[in-house]
Amino acid sequence: MQQYLFFQYFLFKLSVAPFHFWIIDAYFGSYLLLTAFFATVSKLAVFPTFINFSIVFSLFDQLWFFFSLSFGALSIIIGSFGALIQQETKGFLAYSSINHIGWILLLFSMNSLNSLLAALFYLVIYIILNVSFFIFLYSIKFHHGISFLKRIVDFSIVDSLNPMLAASVAIILFSFIGLPPLLGFFSKALVFYMFIEKQIYIIPILLIIFSALAAFYYLFIIINLYIKRHVNITLTLPISFSNYFFLYFFSLLNVLGFLYLPLMFIILADMLNTSL
Repeated sequence: MQQYLFFQYFLFKLSVAPFHFWIIDAYFGSYLLLTAFFATVSKLAVFPTFINFSIVFSLFDQLWFFFSLSFGALSIIIGSFGALIQQETKGFLAYSSINHIGWILLLFSMNSLNSLLAALFYLVIYIILNVSFFIFLYSIKFHHGISFLKRIVDFSIVDSLNPMLAASVAIILFSFIGLPPLLGFFSKALVFYMFIEKQIYIIPILLIIFSALAAFYYLFIIINLYIKRHVNITLTLPISFSNYFFLYFFSLLNVLGFLYLPLMFIILADMLNTSL
């Protein structure tokens, strides 16, 4: 019983459905930098402990696989439908986070060294994409330094201000979708591969359906990037050189991911073997 209480604690910290309600309020009630912390650093800090926890308890408890699979699937479902109806940027990011955590949790249910490596790889890619997207959000400001992109329809001003910036963000969003040959494609392909290798075909079929559903809300933002709307406010674009550099760097990282992907696998494998 005690291990299940610990399991629920880590599910709560990772904002896995149905323990996800706090993350919605946290995203909406916090500043953008604090929201970025919840989306990246907090998950990265909890994740290594969660890996060790899963190794210990999955060795003698078969229900671990059922719970991991069930909570992962529930997170994907709630994250997909929740993000689909969001109009606020932070709400979209919160449900998108729940969706991606569900994908990672599915890998834990496989209970193998390769699946743990795949989960760690997925998390690294997710962190890279999130950091780059938050750099973009933090860079777009108007008078008094208040963030402008509070609603998804507000993204329509980006292409008018800076076409290169809009193109970079579009690449990052396409990577979130999992479009090949971007990095997001490889992380999701690993999940499909793990289940197909175990001859479990129903999960990949369901993942394809919900991936198509998730593509709609990412494409909705991309479309808004290139829709011209009249905005009754004088805008400025105080993007620093460092923000430009990191945003373009992460965009290039996504496009050329297939070139350095084998090296990343080797590094993550060494990290995981060391921790084990």
